[in-house]
Amino acid sequence: MHSNKLTTMAPRKTAGKRQMNQKEKEMKQVTKCLRQRLAWCNRTKQSYDPNQEQYSLLPHAICDQNGNPHRGSKAIWKEKLKQRYSGCTTPVVLDNLPSEWVPEMTVIDGIFFLHCKPLRTVKTLSDYAMYLLDRFLLPHFKAGVSEVHLLFDKPNQHHFNPKLFEQKRRDQTNGIKLATDHQHMVFTPSCTVPIAWNTYINCWECKRSIIEAVGLSYLKSVRFKLRTGQSLFLCGCFSGTNDTSIFCISASSLPCPDSRYTSNSVEADMRIWQHVTQT
Repeated sequence: MHSNKLTTMAPRKTAGKRQMNQKEKEMKQVTKCLRQRLAWCNRTKQSYDPNQEQYSLLPHAICDQNGNPHRGSKAIWKEKLKQRYSGCTTPVVLDNLPSEWVPEMTVIDGIFFLHCKPLRTVKTLSDYAMYLLDRFLLPHFKAGVSEVHLLFDKPNQHHFNPKLFEQKRRDQTNGIKLATDHQHMVFTPSCTVPIAWNTYINCWECKRSIIEAVGLSYLKSVRFKLRTGQSLFLCGCFSGTNDTSIFCISASSLPCPDSRYTSNSVEADMRIWQHVTQT
């Protein structure tokens, strides 16, 4: 029995070509380079060592073949690097520093400190600052470090900051969204630690006020906990006349500004290079 097909004037459907994803594109590029490399080794009688091969000028661990960074949060990059370079003889990421290596200086981005919720025994922001000092800063001095540089972001330092839009978006999707009746507060070292800690940390204006309160607490009390030869540098946690000042706190003298580390950078991860190159 024969079936009759209806003939129409519509164009014949053709199967669309499936687009390759990013991983398939990378594999195609690697295969092409590998073939060329093997042909060159065969022609020149050179030995082929896979551990010494790099088929792109760009590191595939952080970007594609066009130079566009892989998407994702900063927290996943450590695992991405370990996964990409798992076959390397020398480990890409060190979980522990060598026992014979004793650094003289430690530079810390202090923003993550504030995501550590205060204990119930912590009453004021000054107490909270001392709690952070005992937990995160003093262990570096006990390990033999002579200088600890604590850096904070300083947004709105200039009239235009590209990251200002991202900060506003985070405020709208985090703290302000959780508390519609949220009101900005000005904190001082003697202020009581707020109960709704995350609400104030997710609001950048309140977070900035907490950072300044922590900085003032360190200016008043840190030098009494340091030993001779130990110094703490504070950056990005002041306002007013000391807006761009970096203060050095040591056990032997009163806190004083250090002009070597003055920078117009807004982000702490950019200020780090100024501190490293001038030390």
